Amino acid sequence: MWTGNGRGDIIIGAPLAAPGGIDHAGSAYVYGSFCPVALKGDMNASGGLSPADVVLMLNCVFLSSGSSGECDFCFADVNCSGGLSPADVVIELNMVFLGAGPGC
Repeated sequence: MWTGNGRGDIIIGAPLAAPGGIDHAGSAYVYGSFCPVALKGDMNASGGLSPADVVLMLNCVFLSSGSSGECDFCFADVNCSGGLSPADVVIELNMVFLGAGPGC
């Protein structure tokens, strides 16, 4: 199953499953996707951190403009809290302007 989120999908096949009561019809299950991130906070995937990444992070957190794909959660959740918040922006600012590492 391709989810279209730009990340690899993990799919497990169950050839003897009986969906809908049909014996041995088989099924496939997507259990999750992994997040191959080269650099946390690199919002524009340029290969480095820059003020442009801060602007994109601000848009993601405060304007929720992630519908067009620029708010990839793998890159944006720099404190690994499981959600986007102003704390991610503070960490992003420290990463870009002070050379600090991500919060996780």
